[in-house]
Amino acid sequence: MLLSVTYDSNLLHTCHVIGYSVTGQYDFCGNASLLDVNIPAGFVTRVRKTEPLNFPHRDSNFVSRLLPLMTLACKGKKILDETIRLLDRAPRPITMSTGGDHWCLPQNFILSSTSSTTSSSSSKRRRILD
Repeated sequence: MLLSVTYDSNLLHTCHVIGYSVTGQYDFCGNASLLDVNIPAGFVTRVRKTEPLNFPHRDSNFVSRLLPLMTLACKGKKILDETIRLLDRAPRPITMSTGGDHWCLPQNFILSSTSSTTSSSSSKRRRILD
Protein backbone atom coordinates (compact mmCIF):
# COMPACT_ATOMS: atom_id res chain seq x y z
CA MET A 1 0.00 0.00 0.00
CA LEU A 2 2.80 2.38 0.85
CA LEU A 3 4.56 1.92 -2.48
CA SER A 4 1.34 2.39 -4.45
CA VAL A 5 0.79 5.93 -3.05
CA THR A 6 4.39 7.09 -3.20
CA TYR A 7 4.68 7.91 -6.91
CA ASP A 8 7.10 10.73 -6.08
CA SER A 9 10.48 10.08 -4.41
CA ASN A 10 9.82 12.91 -1.94
CA LEU A 11 6.61 11.19 -0.85
CA LEU A 12 8.38 7.87 -0.36
CA HIS A 13 10.16 9.10 2.75
CA THR A 14 7.32 11.19 4.23
CA CYS A 15 4.12 9.12 3.80
CA HIS A 16 2.77 6.65 6.35
CA VAL A 17 0.31 3.78 6.14
CA ILE A 18 -1.70 3.19 9.30
CA GLY A 19 -3.42 0.02 10.47
CA TYR A 20 -4.96 -1.34 13.63
CA SER A 21 -4.45 -4.79 15.09
CA VAL A 22 -7.57 -5.80 17.00
CA THR A 23 -7.41 -9.13 18.79
CA GLY A 24 -9.42 -10.99 21.36
CA GLN A 25 -11.93 -13.75 21.87
CA TYR A 26 -15.55 -13.75 22.92
CA ASP A 27 -14.93 -14.81 26.54
CA PHE A 28 -11.77 -12.76 27.11
CA CYS A 29 -11.01 -9.08 27.02
CA GLY A 30 -9.58 -8.04 23.64
CA ASN A 31 -7.01 -5.39 22.83
CA ALA A 32 -5.97 -3.02 20.04
CA SER A 33 -2.64 -1.73 18.73
CA LEU A 34 -1.74 0.93 16.19
CA LEU A 35 0.55 -0.10 13.32
CA ASP A 36 2.54 2.57 11.47
CA VAL A 37 4.50 1.69 8.31
CA ASN A 38 6.86 4.10 6.57
CA ILE A 39 10.21 4.36 4.80
CA PRO A 40 12.02 7.19 6.63
CA ALA A 41 15.29 6.97 4.65
CA GLY A 42 16.88 4.66 2.11
CA PHE A 43 15.06 1.44 1.25
CA VAL A 44 14.41 -0.02 4.71
CA THR A 45 10.72 -0.19 5.60
CA ARG A 46 9.95 0.54 9.23
CA VAL A 47 6.96 -1.07 10.93
CA ARG A 48 6.09 0.27 14.37
CA LYS A 49 3.43 -1.07 16.70
CA THR A 50 2.12 0.37 19.94
CA GLU A 51 1.74 -1.74 23.03
CA PRO A 52 -1.69 -3.40 23.12
CA LEU A 53 -4.44 -1.48 24.91
CA ASN A 54 -7.15 -3.60 26.53
CA PHE A 55 -10.83 -3.03 25.83
CA PRO A 56 -13.11 -2.25 28.76
CA HIS A 57 -15.00 -5.28 30.05
CA ARG A 58 -16.63 -3.93 33.23
CA ASP A 59 -18.42 -0.77 34.25
CA SER A 60 -15.63 -0.02 36.70
CA ASN A 61 -12.90 0.15 34.01
CA PHE A 62 -14.92 1.57 31.12
CA VAL A 63 -13.55 5.13 31.23
CA SER A 64 -10.00 4.21 32.23
CA ARG A 65 -9.67 1.81 29.26
CA LEU A 66 -11.74 3.66 26.68
CA LEU A 67 -9.85 6.96 26.89
CA PRO A 68 -6.48 5.44 25.82
CA LEU A 69 -8.23 3.68 22.90
CA MET A 70 -9.75 6.98 21.79
CA THR A 71 -6.35 8.67 22.07
CA LEU A 72 -4.86 5.88 19.93
CA ALA A 73 -7.51 6.45 17.25
CA CYS A 74 -6.85 10.21 17.30
CA LYS A 75 -3.09 9.69 16.88
CA GLY A 76 -3.72 7.43 13.88
CA LYS A 77 -6.05 9.98 12.32
CA LYS A 78 -3.50 12.76 12.84
CA ILE A 79 -0.83 10.73 11.00
CA LEU A 80 -3.28 9.95 8.18
CA ASP A 81 -4.34 13.60 7.85
CA GLU A 82 -0.70 14.62 7.42
CA THR A 83 -0.17 11.92 4.77
CA ILE A 84 -3.30 13.02 2.89
CA ARG A 85 -2.08 16.64 3.01
CA LEU A 86 1.25 15.58 1.48
CA LEU A 87 -0.45 13.52 -1.25
CA ASP A 88 -2.82 16.37 -2.13
CA ARG A 89 0.07 18.81 -2.61
CA ALA A 90 2.26 16.52 -4.75
CA PRO A 91 1.61 16.68 -8.50
CA ARG A 92 0.79 13.33 -10.04
CA PRO A 93 3.10 12.45 -12.95
CA ILE A 94 1.62 11.62 -16.35
CA THR A 95 2.70 8.22 -17.59
CA MET A 96 1.67 6.06 -20.51
CA SER A 97 1.11 2.36 -20.01
CA THR A 98 3.55 0.32 -22.07
CA GLY A 99 3.20 -3.22 -20.77
CA GLY A 100 0.71 -5.91 -21.69
CA ASP A 101 -0.84 -5.78 -18.23
CA HIS A 102 -2.71 -2.53 -18.80
CA TRP A 103 -6.48 -2.40 -19.08
CA CYS A 104 -8.07 -2.04 -22.51
CA LEU A 105 -11.58 -2.09 -23.91
CA PRO A 106 -12.85 -5.35 -25.39
CA GLN A 107 -13.99 -5.49 -29.01
CA ASN A 108 -17.38 -3.89 -29.47
CA PHE A 109 -18.35 -5.68 -32.68
CA ILE A 110 -17.42 -8.82 -34.57
CA LEU A 111 -17.39 -8.87 -38.36
CA SER A 112 -19.37 -11.71 -39.90
CA SER A 113 -17.42 -14.00 -42.17
CA THR A 114 -20.17 -14.87 -44.69
CA SER A 115 -22.76 -12.83 -46.51
CA SER A 116 -25.49 -15.48 -45.96
CA THR A 117 -25.72 -14.67 -42.25
CA THR A 118 -26.10 -11.00 -43.11
CA SER A 119 -28.91 -11.62 -45.59
CA SER A 120 -30.76 -14.00 -43.25
CA SER A 121 -30.53 -11.55 -40.35
CA SER A 122 -31.77 -8.69 -42.56
CA SER A 123 -34.72 -10.78 -43.73
CA LYS A 124 -35.58 -11.55 -40.08
CA ARG A 125 -35.49 -7.82 -39.35
CA ARG A 126 -37.86 -7.12 -42.29
CA ARG A 127 -40.34 -9.71 -40.96
CA ILE A 128 -40.26 -8.16 -37.50
CA LEU A 129 -40.78 -4.65 -38.88
CA ASP A 130 -43.71 -5.74 -41.10
